[in-house]
Amino acid sequence: MYAIGVNPWVWASPVDDRALAGLIPRIAAMGFDAVELPIEQPGDWDPARTRDLLAAHGLAAAGVCAVTSPGRDLVDAQPAVVEATVAYLEGCVRSAAAIGAPCVGGPVYASVGRTWRMSPAARAACYVDFRRALAPLAERAGERGVSIGVEALNRYETSVVNTVEQTVELIDGLPSNVGIMLDTYHLNIEEADPYAAVALAGPRIKHVQVSGTNRGAPGADHFDWPRFFTALDATGYRGAVCIESFTAENDAIATAASIWRPLAPSQDRLAQDGLTYLRGILT
Repeated sequence: MYAIGVNPWVWASPVDDRALAGLIPRIAAMGFDAVELPIEQPGDWDPARTRDLLAAHGLAAAGVCAVTSPGRDLVDAQPAVVEATVAYLEGCVRSAAAIGAPCVGGPVYASVGRTWRMSPAARAACYVDFRRALAPLAERAGERGVSIGVEALNRYETSVVNTVEQTVELIDGLPSNVGIMLDTYHLNIEEADPYAAVALAGPRIKHVQVSGTNRGAPGADHFDWPRFFTALDATGYRGAVCIESFTAENDAIATAASIWRPLAPSQDRLAQDGLTYLRGILT
């Protein structure tokens, strides 16, 4: 029912042309259907080359991951910062369109790790600022056939949106190609009932990331995966589900994702075990 994808962050960061040249054949050989591609810095990978590489190995482009590193903010930021962030997201949209990816997803509102207290009035103003900054970009993305999936993060990584309910409020009034990117890792931390949260996201879901509750392989954890996919199926979502985990070998990404120990005997095992488990329960 769902294409099963993986993020090359499982093995490498940055994900650039050199990394993809080695990883895409390996990902295809494992039996994945698709790849989601992060853009840490503009120009890390060439869209035309990547499109051809994916096609050569029978893989689809599941989505593009926007990476909101420090200084990429659409809310509570100086105008020059907002302008630069919009320009970065524009580049993500162009790359997604070029490789045939249906969605750009991520915490596109603020940089990961940036947290601050907000009164109800300040939060409402923050959400208005987000909509104002994103709306023109969303319209241009829609013209290219690209959706934007807004991802809620856990409380340690952002204070803007932590739950699906908050995300629904955040995107209210934006064009219909703006929706929600679900990540089971954050759902497990923040939602009192992750499966009800999936139902609440409903037809707004644009992209889905999956990982174990410890950021390892789906299935090697306590999450109720059959219940999750029953809830997801009921929403009508038929896009890809992509394993997102991270290598502990890169200092920057390990620190950003708090990966302090290996999450599997090898990164290949993490990906293969996750794929095998997902294939089993989805068939």
